Amino acid sequence: MSRQRALGLIEQIEGGRWMRVGRAFVTNSALFPFFDAIRSISSEGVVSYLLEPSHYLLFAAAFVQAYSLGCRRRHGWQRLAFNLVGPLIYTLSELPLEGWAFFALPYHWVYWGFGLLMGLTEALQDFDGVRWRQFFIVLQSLIRAMLFSTIYYVAEVTPQVWVAFSWTTLGYYLRASDHQFIFVASGLLGLLLGVAEAQTDRYAHFLQRAARQLKQYADWGFGADLIEQALQDPSVMALQRVRRTILFMDIRNFTAWSERESPATVARMLEEYYDVAEEVIARFGGSPPAFIGDGVLTRFAHPDDAVAAAYSLREAVSERLQAWGLAVGIGIHMGEVIEGLMGGRHTRRFDAIGDAVNTASRLGSAAGPGEILISGETLPYLGEKPSLGESRLVRAKGKKRPLVVYALRPVVSSLPTGEAALQPAME
Repeated sequence: MSRQRALGLIEQIEGGRWMRVGRAFVTNSALFPFFDAIRSISSEGVVSYLLEPSHYLLFAAAFVQAYSLGCRRRHGWQRLAFNLVGPLIYTLSELPLEGWAFFALPYHWVYWGFGLLMGLTEALQDFDGVRWRQFFIVLQSLIRAMLFSTIYYVAEVTPQVWVAFSWTTLGYYLRASDHQFIFVASGLLGLLLGVAEAQTDRYAHFLQRAARQLKQYADWGFGADLIEQALQDPSVMALQRVRRTILFMDIRNFTAWSERESPATVARMLEEYYDVAEEVIARFGGSPPAFIGDGVLTRFAHPDDAVAAAYSLREAVSERLQAWGLAVGIGIHMGEVIEGLMGGRHTRRFDAIGDAVNTASRLGSAAGPGEILISGETLPYLGEKPSLGESRLVRAKGKKRPLVVYALRPVVSSLPTGEAALQPAME
């Protein structure tokens, strides 16, 4: 499975970068600029607002903050730090122009306070369990709603920060019934929206967890490449006749060895064997392997990938099996197969059947310890011609004539440092 396709599938499940950026902009970083714009336009007019460069700077800082939060998945205290990007950019840009008078305006303190509270609630969502996560989601919604009433309060009372943030001023302000209505209505609205958002988040969290688990199950049977293609075009799962290169590998003398060893030893060996085979096959673009006892069956779209995977499998698997005195044989054959979703009503698997599968299995069984056999029919389709041993005949079930096969010689590097192996040439 290619890393790029796997990441692309996760992006479809959880939302891509620009979806995260847009969500951070709309629900967080752009709230203060929008509410401040409403305040400024209502008091000074649209023309005056549009002619003030600092307002554009405020939205630019908000976008940078949203991009910083959404371009990557931020966790824990990172979310607190990046929630302060907008206020920091705005402060550093305006401070040289306004001097220390910048800190005398209550709007600027409200901006920093809002960013700090939003960052804290987001960070704490990652450190607590599901129940506390829901609590902080509700609290965050309340903070968003109260931002509007706070900006309205500051606009009504005074432009001086030390007066605006005093209990005396707040108490005097709340004596008016309309002011009480704004504060109480904002708080209740925030709580109601927060409860709804918490419920939605709980469902979304469950669906994401289920999607990841289903993706893992699907990867075991289908592979991320096939899943991504099927999401775009379901017809790729239909049965069709295609040419594939089949690779079959199994362990020599496995049955006799397993009878001498304990079940725990056999299970441990097979688990390591499967892990190595799975990693190598995925690296070279093979289909998710089918494990049949000590046999490993997979298929490739291109025979060159199958040959490269066979070399790597022989090397990697041999290192693990040497401890048990075992070795593998590998067979490669290219031919037509019927590929698609197969099975009964309740159990189905994306698989391939046909003579090419049976032939590859026969070659793998005929290969000696540490040997890779490739059919003569496959050689013309290779772009890179490997170094071959002497040809020999192998009888395969269902074939009237014996198959001409060749053993692939080990790749020998001509580099003095031994860092890489050169592609062998045909003798």
